[in-house]
Amino acid sequence: GTYHFDMSSDRNGGIFWPQMVDINIKFENIDIMNSPFRAELKLLDPPLVEKVQFSPSGAVIVVTYDRDTDRSSEVGAFSCRKLYASATPGAPLGLGDGDGKCVWITVRSVEISLGPNPTVVPGTKFMPLGNTTLVSTKNSHFTPPTNVFTVLPPQVVPTPSIDIRAPDTIGHCEGVTLDASLSSGDGGRPMTFTWVSHPKNISLPSSGVVTVSGSDFPPATWQVFTVTGTNIYNSSSTGSVNITKSGSAVPTLTIDGPREQTFTQTEAFELMPTFDYSTCSQRQGNPEVTWWWSWSSTHTGPSLTLVVAAFKSLSMTGRRLFVPANVLPVGVYTFT
Repeated sequence: GTYHFDMSSDRNGGIFWPQMVDINIKFENIDIMNSPFRAELKLLDPPLVEKVQFSPSGAVIVVTYDRDTDRSSEVGAFSCRKLYASATPGAPLGLGDGDGKCVWITVRSVEISLGPNPTVVPGTKFMPLGNTTLVSTKNSHFTPPTNVFTVLPPQVVPTPSIDIRAPDTIGHCEGVTLDASLSSGDGGRPMTFTWVSHPKNISLPSSGVVTVSGSDFPPATWQVFTVTGTNIYNSSSTGSVNITKSGSAVPTLTIDGPREQTFTQTEAFELMPTFDYSTCSQRQGNPEVTWWWSWSSTHTGPSLTLVVAAFKSLSMTGRRLFVPANVLPVGVYTFT
């Protein structure tokens, strides 16, 4: 037979099931033995948040529920404030401008795309709003707002790779700028930097780019500058650079870009040096600069012949070294 039960819906589309139902079963309008009888309909436990975790990029957070929900039919992005709130009353979600965008990607998981200027970090606590999510068959209690969850770091936490751009030698009257802003592995958020130096302890700000004044760096000495970069997952790495300050005016020579670069064998690449006279020098005009390239490698195969001829230039901006694709075997190369 077919049985009909009266049930009411709430404003979110959820169903209020009656707890007790009287059922009569008849055959040719005659009550069957033991009819009517009473049946108890029990609601299932609501879907609860099982895990909330950053993606390795740091731009996305995935919320996973412990069972199938009734929300998988929703299409498109919507404000995450429809589902979640901060565990601290009145506090913002911290998902960036616009409170992030939520999308149901499976019947059990929501993907949160962070907006600009997010503040959420591992350890941030959220809770689902009450009366928002049911099990897939809808016959469940509503998700309780007391189901507080903590945002976890990615399963594989990115490790910062520190790259410091700075000359090896400076003139006797010069200061130096140390640039670690090209470091990678930040997890999608600006890293924090801490600098130390020795043998002289020079006070430096906590920034990716710092400048050491000439008065703090005595002539005819050397300094080792070490920076520690820490990402939002509290993963850290360090890098160092040794700089010599001459007792006289010396030119500054740098190769543009990171000190370490990775290419595939089928990629061409180029290196561009920059030459500047020391500000301590009184030389003027357009001097002739001769460029000599040399290289070494950990490659253990047959000897290689790479034509890196001397270049002459009347330009103080330098000459590039171009290495075509498929010229170098796989290995680690140092160009000077």
